[in-house]
Amino acid sequence: MAEDHDRQHEHDPGHDQGEHETKDVLGHVHFEFRDDPAALAGEQADPARRSLSDALRVSFRLLSVMMVLVIVGLLLTGMRQIHAGQRGIRLTFGAVNGEGDDRVLGEGFRWSWPEPIGRVVILPTQEQALQIDDFWFYETAEEIKYQPDYRKRMVTSPGLRTGMDGALLTADHGLIHLKITCKYTFKQRNDQPDPQAILDYYHNIGDSQDTIRSAICSAAIAAAATRTAESIYASKGRDFADAVAVLAQQRLDAMNSGLKLTHVLVPSPTVPLAAIAAFDAVTSAQTQAENEIKEARKQAVSALGSAAGDAAVTLAGDVNIPGSTGLLQQYARAREQKREDQAEAILQQIYAVLADLGQTKGEARRVLDEANAYKQSIAQTIAARATRFNQLLGQYNATPEYMLDALWNQTRADILSSKLIEKYFVAPGSKTNLMINQDPEVLKRILTERMTASAEQKPK
Repeated sequence: MAEDHDRQHEHDPGHDQGEHETKDVLGHVHFEFRDDPAALAGEQADPARRSLSDALRVSFRLLSVMMVLVIVGLLLTGMRQIHAGQRGIRLTFGAVNGEGDDRVLGEGFRWSWPEPIGRVVILPTQEQALQIDDFWFYETAEEIKYQPDYRKRMVTSPGLRTGMDGALLTADHGLIHLKITCKYTFKQRNDQPDPQAILDYYHNIGDSQDTIRSAICSAAIAAAATRTAESIYASKGRDFADAVAVLAQQRLDAMNSGLKLTHVLVPSPTVPLAAIAAFDAVTSAQTQAENEIKEARKQAVSALGSAAGDAAVTLAGDVNIPGSTGLLQQYARAREQKREDQAEAILQQIYAVLADLGQTKGEARRVLDEANAYKQSIAQTIAARATRFNQLLGQYNATPEYMLDALWNQTRADILSSKLIEKYFVAPGSKTNLMINQDPEVLKRILTERMTASAEQKPK
């Protein structure tokens, strides 16, 4: 090695003047250019060496520029844009940057150290939807296309097809098929996504859809276990959907997921296809019975209102409240149980209600008014007769024979002048034959007069 080095120096006269060769500890050769006049003269004398030197300089400068550009480009890879409906979290070596709510980034351009040093995780905050078909029966593409109404399809299997059909087991050991549609988003604070909820979601949840699906399915299994298949099918899943929403939200809260369910719908629950006809028959009968009960109650309310007005509820009970009893039922029960004191007290309450003109109306009021009018009429008639009797009694005591003749004459005159009595005139001392049948014209006239007199006597 030493001999080669000496030989190289012998064959390179300009080595000591313009260019010095050095070696590092690894044996790499380095060239150092010096600006002494002798070296420059040597370079000018050797164009090839000068061209090599210029090329090395340009290459070094280009390499430096390229390295700067690479570094700048690498730094720019950490720039991310957060759009509307999104939030971001800046990470450095996997740790969240910032303090408090500042750990969550809002809309705009955000920078972080490039990967693998750091990155910006972008999370969607708008409402998202998810449909869960885990509890629905298997449908082929042809069935969905040519017969979208599953109720009209031909039943091909009497039971569940293992590995194909999904269903829920209900409390009455029945089966129910259903789809669940849900919508969810982050919990809100002041009508904006809660930063703490977003951080909880990042730390505790890996995939929102898998988490929501798991929570909904668990809640559906629990809710179905406390309900009958008929109740879910007949109610169109409304109560069932509410129960699933509550149970699923409780599960999400226990996980500190930061998510909130906004809607949970069960649009088309159904029993197995083979049992739909039987369930529909039961449902139809129940619906008809409910409609008839509603109509009967409507008629009862109308009849009671016409009979007694507002007092009908007090007297007969409210027909819209099962088990409701009024004063009349209470009075009858007290009489049956031989509780006379209680029956009398209830009867006085009934009288008080009937006497209330503002409460008792309708047919009952009309009957009461007629009864009161008849009572007053009878009382006036009896009072008039008593007054007349007292007047005649005094006259009779003074002149009995004259009074009797006067009364007979008055009675005879009343009889002969009445249009309601058929009269026959006969000569004294002669023999008279009376016909059994009355004259039709006379009978017609008598009946007409009686009807007219009866109508005039009725209270108005």
